[in-house]
Amino acid sequence: CFETSHGKIKLGYQNFLFVFQKPVKNVCVHKNLCNGSITTDNDLKHSHNHETNPDVLEAERAIYKMKQDAKENLNLPARIYAKNVTNLSEEDKKKIPIENNLKRSLRRIRSNNYLKLKLINELNLDNSKWATT
Repeated sequence: CFETSHGKIKLGYQNFLFVFQKPVKNVCVHKNLCNGSITTDNDLKHSHNHETNPDVLEAERAIYKMKQDAKENLNLPARIYAKNVTNLSEEDKKKIPIENNLKRSLRRIRSNNYLKLKLINELNLDNSKWATT
């Protein structure tokens, strides 16, 4: 279970990837008189019309782990990439983006963690040894 870039939950189940959209809610037919409602369970209702691909699932997990590492620590993107790719099989490695593209994404994620600098006018320099020149 991991999160997409849009904040939705991505779930790997039986070598398929699922993205949670919303629970299906059914309300009582007597909606003016009754507040009863139910939501459907997570059982698979329809079979897939494509084959399973466990390599994609493992590649998605590795990419998610790399992005989490980029958010949580300040390691270089090359180290984050190398640490997570070494555990993948050759087939899994084929399913992840090109190394330079992924490292660029990791740099972008990491740069969003830095504190935003204030404008010089917004800095409070009263009673300090620093001054603007």
